[in-house]
Amino acid sequence: MKRKVLALLLTAALGCALASPAFAAENQLPFTDVSTDYWAYSMILYSYQNNLVKGKTAAEFQPESPMTVGQYLTVLYRIGVELKAGYPDKATTGSNWLEAANYMCTQSGTVLTEAEMYLPVTREEMAYFGANMVASVCQESGTAP
Repeated sequence: MKRKVLALLLTAALGCALASPAFAAENQLPFTDVSTDYWAYSMILYSYQNNLVKGKTAAEFQPESPMTVGQYLTVLYRIGVELKAGYPDKATTGSNWLEAANYMCTQSGTVLTEAEMYLPVTREEMAYFGANMVASVCQESGTAP
């Protein structure tokens, strides 16, 4: 029960953190495919500015494209670093996404090939790896049983 409550609080805190920043007019995304009136613009901007996500290319975010397993694991890793979950921060710059994704696999006792990292992420994988990240955050904060 304690873990469920912490997971809900963590989710709520992350949602508040993503929703609350005030964005100045000069804060713009470098992507040509995300207009300022796009429904998720402020969240994409926040995530980009806080190194949680990158674009598919330097000029495109491709907001409607599916996320790969490797991309999802890398985002979870970067969130874990932001939450001070004890993750090593050498891969947070995004220069080595595969290192970050492999770290998340190691944390959950999973082994994936680089080719598997390029597959679309399933809801099952999101739940599995997301729950493992929450468990590691709980453990690091001393709230896990």
